[in-house]
Amino acid sequence: MTPNNRIKREDQRVQRTYRVLKEAFERLLSQKSISQLTVQEICDEAEIRRTTFYQHFRDKNHFLEWFIREKQQEFQDDGASAIPPDQFGEHFARLAGSVLKYINSNEALIRLLLGAGLQGSQTMEVEVLFRGLVEDITNRLEMVPGLQDQLDGMPIPLLAEFFVSGMLSAFRWWLGNDKPCSEEKLIQYLRWMAESRLSYEKQ
Repeated sequence: MTPNNRIKREDQRVQRTYRVLKEAFERLLSQKSISQLTVQEICDEAEIRRTTFYQHFRDKNHFLEWFIREKQQEFQDDGASAIPPDQFGEHFARLAGSVLKYINSNEALIRLLLGAGLQGSQTMEVEVLFRGLVEDITNRLEMVPGLQDQLDGMPIPLLAEFFVSGMLSAFRWWLGNDKPCSEEKLIQYLRWMAESRLSYEKQ
C-alpha cells in the first residue's frame, strides 16, 4: 500500500468515527439530557472503543463543542454572497431564517441548547452556539463598506453581540409564548429591528 493510499484510508476511518459518534449522540439526545450522558454510553451507542473516542476528544465537553459546531454548519447561509454587503438587514434576516429552519429540524438539540435559556439561565452549550453566530455576524458587518468609520469607534464585534443577543432573545420569546406569530412575520420583525438599529448607529 502506498503512503497516499494509507493516508486516504486513515482519513476515511477518521471520518467514519466522527460520523458514527455524531449519529449516536443525536439518537441519545432524544432519550437523555447531556448531563445524564456518559462517554461510555456514547461509545456504546456508536459501537466504538473509549480509547478511540479519546484519540479525538479530551472529554465529553470537548466532544459537545465539536458536535455543536458541526451542527452549526447546517444553518450557514450559502446564499449570503449573492446579497450586497451593505444590505445588512437582509443578511440578518437570512441568518434568522436559517436558524429557525435549524430549530424546526433539530428538536432534540434545541431542547439541549435553548431549553435552559427559556428558563432564564445560560449553559455552555448555548454559549458555544452564541459565539458561532457572533462570529458569523461580525464577518458580515466587516464586509459593509465604511461601516467602521460610521460607528464612531464602536467595535464591530460589540455590535454583532447586540444583534445576536437580540435574535436569540426573540426566538426564546417566540417559543416560550407558543409561537404567537408566523415564522415569516418574526423574520420580518427581526429584519426591521436590525435595519433600524444599524441606521441609528450610523447617525
